[in-house]
Amino acid sequence: MTMEIGDEGEAVFESWGRRAGFHVVAPLPDRLGVDREFELPIPVPARASGLDFRKPAIRGFIQIKASKGRDLYW
Repeated sequence: MTMEIGDEGEAVFESWGRRAGFHVVAPLPDRLGVDREFELPIPVPARASGLDFRKPAIRGFIQIKASKGRDLYW
């Protein structure tokens, strides 16, 4: 079974996200054109204790577009 270009693009985004320390999940079912939800946790200072000192994570949604060809732009 071959992977569709969109699936390949989503897999690349997940890989980049993991390397950057993001939590990346696919919302199911995809009804709003959202391919992935991501969350970037904010590090907790070493001297902080408890959840009261924890800042909320940065969260977002993304729609991923992928293409193949000779000219790739980042």
